[in-house]
Amino acid sequence: MGYTHYWKIRKSFTNEAWTSFTNDAKSLFASTKIPLVGGFGDTFTTPEVNRNVVSFNGLEDDGHETCQITKSACDFEFCKTAHKPYDAVVVQVLKLARKYNPSIELSSDGDGVFD
Repeated sequence: MGYTHYWKIRKSFTNEAWTSFTNDAKSLFASTKIPLVGGFGDTFTTPEVNRNVVSFNGLEDDGHETCQITKSACDFEFCKTAHKPYDAVVVQVLKLARKYNPSIELSSDGDGVFD
């Protein structure tokens, strides 16, 4: 069975908020001990962080679905992690996104992960 996090971005990030969010996401990616790769899960890639998207996955069998957060507003996005190790980073990144864009609504199959 899946284990999934869901989000809605009601308003696009401002340029300033996106810059702050992506800088913090890069710092998190650099400091975590959990192996991460680009969104497609390819072994020798790194998480993608650019002016429009943050995208990453867990490495090999420790990955599941891509976590992709966009700068633009969206009605419904999700990332099924199957509670694999990179799930902890997905939760942290989503919390960072909400910190810099309070219009983001987060929910999850996990109890209290976004409290």
